[in-house]
Amino acid sequence: MDRIRQALNRTRSKVSSQPSEMIEKAIILRQNLIGRVLACRDKAVSLKDGIVDSTVRLLDGVKRKWHQFVSKLDHYGVKLTYVLKLHKLSAILITLLLACVGSMFLASSLDTYFSTPESFKALGAVLLTLGGALVGVTAIAFSLVMFALQVNVERLPYVRIPVKMNTDSGRT
Repeated sequence: MDRIRQALNRTRSKVSSQPSEMIEKAIILRQNLIGRVLACRDKAVSLKDGIVDSTVRLLDGVKRKWHQFVSKLDHYGVKLTYVLKLHKLSAILITLLLACVGSMFLASSLDTYFSTPESFKALGAVLLTLGGALVGVTAIAFSLVMFALQVNVERLPYVRIPVKMNTDSGRT
């Protein structure tokens, strides 16, 4: 405590020797600092407002373009279903023709790849792995559906089913 008092007395003696100059410098420094802080704050606020405005304009434009795209997609989807209803046979024939032509181009490009028996083994491994993954996904989906049915079995309407499932009377 005495050390603090001694330090305060030393600083008071230094300040009291030139009080007016020190106070004027401190006031000038304070005013400069306040001016700089206010200028930085104004710049930050104007930048933030500009970023927010540009982001809002960008999002409005994206929303507008998305709605235009969806409406065009709906329009063309309706047109496509209407055309397919009218021309089922021709649509099937065109699809088959495109598949045949595509397979010819694909066969010529894949001919060099499948020229060795090792590449057929690799294709077999890929197809086997894909089949195993599909079987696994099917088992997982089946177990989830069965669990959901088991959990919700008491919510089913038992009016049509004469057996009471929640009592255990011991009779058959």
